[in-house]
Amino acid sequence: MEKNYIINDQYKIKKKIGSGGFAITYLAEDLKTEQLCTVKHLSLKKVDRWKSIELFKREAKILKNIDHPQIPDFIDFITIDTEEDTKLYLVQEYYEGKNLQQLVNEGRHFTEKEVIQIALEIVKILEYLHGFSPPIIHRDIKPSNILFPMKNTIIKITGKIYLIDFGAVRDTLLKAELGGSTIIGTFGYMPFEQFEGRAFPSSDIYSLGITLIFLLSHKAPANIEKEKLHLNYRPYVKISRDFIKIIDRMIEPDWKDRYQTASDLKKDLEFLIAGKSIIPITKKNIYEKKRKKLSIIIISIITIAFALFFLPSLINKISQNIRNEKQKNEMHEKQIEEYISIAPSGRANFDYSNNDGRYIIGESPFVFETKWSKASDRSIHTYKNPPSIVGVALAYGLSDKTEIVDASSYDMSSRVRTPQEGEYVILKNKNGYFAVIKILNVKDRTRSDNKDELSFEYWIQTDKTSNFSKIK
Repeated sequence: MEKNYIINDQYKIKKKIGSGGFAITYLAEDLKTEQLCTVKHLSLKKVDRWKSIELFKREAKILKNIDHPQIPDFIDFITIDTEEDTKLYLVQEYYEGKNLQQLVNEGRHFTEKEVIQIALEIVKILEYLHGFSPPIIHRDIKPSNILFPMKNTIIKITGKIYLIDFGAVRDTLLKAELGGSTIIGTFGYMPFEQFEGRAFPSSDIYSLGITLIFLLSHKAPANIEKEKLHLNYRPYVKISRDFIKIIDRMIEPDWKDRYQTASDLKKDLEFLIAGKSIIPITKKNIYEKKRKKLSIIIISIITIAFALFFLPSLINKISQNIRNEKQKNEMHEKQIEEYISIAPSGRANFDYSNNDGRYIIGESPFVFETKWSKASDRSIHTYKNPPSIVGVALAYGLSDKTEIVDASSYDMSSRVRTPQEGEYVILKNKNGYFAVIKILNVKDRTRSDNKDELSFEYWIQTDKTSNFSKIK
């Protein structure tokens, strides 16, 4: 939209201030109140996935029912229909400021005390959102969605921090409106359960933990190595041992091992800010201490007597439970790793009859969530249905990927393509990056093979061009 364009005879466009996902955000003036506001615009003509439309509508519906001083107020939701297009506009309260991503990009460094204060303010917002029944889960906590108000070009770390962009919110509307689970979030900041379309209050806590690591290290999550799914961030930060313990618990790979509520996390952060409390010594305190000590002694005696009688069987049972839990965790980690390869190039070999035929290559912003299904003989179907994919094409008659000098010139109009062994598939993701996949081998257990298995090589062009002629 051009400057001075007026929406619904009320909102006058001043300038574009952001874009991402599926919408463009503008700064506008409310001609009735003479107040500045933000207008998020979605054109159905430019959107090729109906889920983007539903997410946009859902954001408006959620914001309309939220009332929190650190979440920009909902003002209006407008639908304008014409013969050529349908346009949707979400109008919100405007705050002049910068987000955490912008501040880090400009060279801003944060102290441990400042990062703890930021964490505490966001946790208070999450405590409010998760307090709904069922909980409202943001699902996209990241630096660019945390806004600081700016006065006189100076940004101070105060209690007035805003959480924005509720397009990925999950509540009871998810199954009703989207017809099932969907991967929504930002790769690198989203926890493992969101790859499976699931989200819990602890999912937001994980994303906040990754955001804190980014502020302290100035390193994107994709650039920090992992050890058995754990982010090895400690070499890049200099913080207290107690703060490390808090962050470690926030970013546990298994959602059940994290803080389960924002309230629990808030208590630990407040304890960290206040330091260790000193309890005054009084007669009441001395009596209470003795009473507790005596109770512990009595309970210990009873426990020891019980343990001596049942000790052998008890030890065996505990040991077996520990072994079972360890095997379960190892199987879960292995299952996740079997269907993800974050390197910019490599080889994949997986059972396409499992995991809904999905295999993820690359990491944000170069991520491609591929989907495959059985076809005929030595061919296989691949789709552009996954949310990260916007186009899929076949490159016929090639002997090598270096013959692809312009991947964007290939036909990506079809929803599904069916490559054969030895053929090349071209993919384009929602961030504008291209990938090339060479089908190496297709196995089908209904045609004498012992399993359903797909093997392929892939290459991602990370410089955002469509030329693969120089990629080795």
